[in-house]
Amino acid sequence: MNPDELEEVKAQIDPEKKVISFAKLKLVMEERLKPKGTVEELTALFKELDRDDDMAIPAPEFKNYMLNLGQKLPLEEYEALWKEAGNDPSIDIAALAERLCPQPPPPKKGKKKKKK
Repeated sequence: MNPDELEEVKAQIDPEKKVISFAKLKLVMEERLKPKGTVEELTALFKELDRDDDMAIPAPEFKNYMLNLGQKLPLEEYEALWKEAGNDPSIDIAALAERLCPQPPPPKKGKKKKKK
């Protein structure tokens, strides 16, 4: 965390600069450490680009959006994204969101001890 981020966290935890409670610290840090970009969020963003509401974006439109609108991607990043999307004539929104979003690891199964 850089000094500016640290000051921001301190202000969120204790705006009156008196006492830092564990509960408030936990709440703020859980929010800051929450994984960014869920499948649902990315799907919702891509659906905004889906003109005919079929959960797909034609490849030429997808390229135009990624290279020219909003936070413009450099061509190399677009090509990597296009490759991830499967180089198809249209982009399947749900499938791309699944591939791009980090999935939490499955819960570990602990070894059960046998009772004697």
